[in-house]
Amino acid sequence: MNVSTRIEIVKLYYSLGESATASLRGYKTKHGLIKDPFTVSTITRLIAKFESTGSVLDFPGKRRKSLSDERAPVVQNAVEQIQSQITMASSSITQVSHLTGIPRASLHRIMRRHLHLYPYHFTLLQNITEEDKEQRVTFANWLLDNEEIVPNIL
Repeated sequence: MNVSTRIEIVKLYYSLGESATASLRGYKTKHGLIKDPFTVSTITRLIAKFESTGSVLDFPGKRRKSLSDERAPVVQNAVEQIQSQITMASSSITQVSHLTGIPRASLHRIMRRHLHLYPYHFTLLQNITEEDKEQRVTFANWLLDNEEIVPNIL
């Protein structure tokens, strides 16, 4: 709902006897609408906001911190610090988040976009059995013995 609509609703509310339902009906008839563009509770909240602040404008919200290049070195240092403590040299976003105080979603974005760090996913393609190992050794020995058949393989 834009500001001009809000102002119009507040004017209708006070001109029609301070009734949210009457102001909704008045808005609908003025604009020739059949369905309700908003609810009575929306008008009630708008009037409560107008009476408490004297304005129909939205409150300035909490601004999101930017993913500036200033935060990337902090994250890089935290990742290196965690990797130096762990023997497997892996770090989780949760651990870095606890260490730096930066939200996990922001860390995920920083690690991907600025540091070019991506999660590593293990994939098991095929289970190698003892029989497979024997076949590999047999094939390797056959290749060494028959080098003249396939001359450029080695």
